[in-house]
Amino acid sequence: MLTFPILASHAYEPNTLISTTKIPIGTGKYKILNITNDKIELAKSSENTNSKINKINILLKENYKNLYNGLTNKEIDLIITDNVNYEEYIGTMGYNVNSSSGREFDYLIFNTEDNILKLKEVRQAISFAIDKNAINYYIYKGKYNLAEFPLGYRKLFI
Repeated sequence: MLTFPILASHAYEPNTLISTTKIPIGTGKYKILNITNDKIELAKSSENTNSKINKINILLKENYKNLYNGLTNKEIDLIITDNVNYEEYIGTMGYNVNSSSGREFDYLIFNTEDNILKLKEVRQAISFAIDKNAINYYIYKGKYNLAEFPLGYRKLFI
């Protein structure tokens, strides 16, 4: 994905980036050129010699409907979503879907102060009894990989 800038906390205060005359430079391969209510413009930084993309426009949409309409109308080239029902909005043809590992995941936490749940064997039995494949199929439409540890999930790129 893109490397977005890491800025001082005061830069995130309301209207700071929009109202200031100084454009902050990010820590990644692109720097911020301009920010408006509906778009962030990035330009290749001088130390970025490998990228063939000189400018990136990040369009800020009010809702998923406007986001998906932008994709189907070819106003947007790439969207990143965790919405497994995206096909209901944009159909199934005319785009490619890729996925990437990330740091978000769904998990179940046990109250180990409870007399029964503090037993390791009980927690393991519950874990083995949960049908993770069924949850993935019925809730996530089979579009996620099952994690064996907390860093294994998929994010959809359309």
